[in-house]
Amino acid sequence: MKKSTFYLSLSLCLALLSCSDGGYKVEGDMVSFENWTFSFGPQKYVLYDADPNSFETLKDWLAKDKQHVWYQQAWIEGADPASIKADKQPLCHDANDYYFKGEALHVSDMQTFKVIDLDSYFIGKDKDYCYTTDGRFKITDYKAFERIGYRHSTDSHHVYYYTEVVEGADPKTFEEDQIASSVGKDKNGIYEGIHRVETTSPDTYTSIGFGYGRDEHNIYYEGRRCPDIDASTFEMTEAIWAKDKDHIIAKGKPLEGADTASFVTVWYSAYDNDQAWYNGEELPGIDMETFTCDSSWATDSLHIYHQGHLLEGVIPSEVKMDMDYVVAKDKVWYGDKILEDADAASFEIIEDPQGPNRTISFDARDKSWHYLQGKKVCRTENVKH
Repeated sequence: MKKSTFYLSLSLCLALLSCSDGGYKVEGDMVSFENWTFSFGPQKYVLYDADPNSFETLKDWLAKDKQHVWYQQAWIEGADPASIKADKQPLCHDANDYYFKGEALHVSDMQTFKVIDLDSYFIGKDKDYCYTTDGRFKITDYKAFERIGYRHSTDSHHVYYYTEVVEGADPKTFEEDQIASSVGKDKNGIYEGIHRVETTSPDTYTSIGFGYGRDEHNIYYEGRRCPDIDASTFEMTEAIWAKDKDHIIAKGKPLEGADTASFVTVWYSAYDNDQAWYNGEELPGIDMETFTCDSSWATDSLHIYHQGHLLEGVIPSEVKMDMDYVVAKDKVWYGDKILEDADAASFEIIEDPQGPNRTISFDARDKSWHYLQGKKVCRTENVKH
């Protein structure tokens, strides 16, 4: 490749990267948000509920009109247009709450809220709680609370792993492992996640992932030694699944009744000739003659499961399933979540939501709302068909 061609290509890539955050446009009575992604290239979303006369761009990722606030193309439900302010992307706030990527944090005390980290892994705090993308959790000492690694934080009383307390850990001497961030050490021992590891050889302990670890003699799951597993032949296979010379293994134990010869994994899903599982738990009552599964969904002639959760009373032959939506006579699900406001009788899945110029605004609709990935994005009455 010639140097000039290389630098031209590099310049084009940088230009695309520079506009990857997108931007808002008002063209007549149409308002849209455009961005560029590595996966799909240029994307355009029409904001059908936006009022072009009062529409105001605050940042190229945050906008409002007299009634709504948007983070990129998505509504920020409950956000107040009159008081909304942009912080550092993707954080904004109004008089009542903070919003991370458009989702409310439900901040308890606005006056003491403080961002600890916004770049590598979001974490913030107020006098009552710590806030992360995994949820909020109670803290005991606001002034002393700090992040000490990618996954761990401490105050004067506790060590926290994500949103849970690491019971018995010493906050003064606790350190997160620099390689395996699920692992921590203090003066008392070594920890995998929130669990203290039972090893008598902490210097040889290494994390394998998905809660597993090993030392020079044993396999451990969530800190406890697994006596029924042969450590010399143990190996992880896919996601949570593992095996040794005699067993299929899930959650640190041999999987009861699993046939090693016919056992198949599909990420967290698995099955053999006689049974099916999700995340190590058996899916009861499955008819294996009609059973099918992928990484999230499992069905037979009488059941639908999403990530191991049974959709109660749903028979596959009586519903429409597509793009993670399940539409029955009187209910609509997105995954295993019921869309409370959806009207099943008029609900329609739009199998190819991409319009001219890669315009994508919704993937389903009913008489009142249009939806994108299970969330309401605009009122049907405002969409011009």
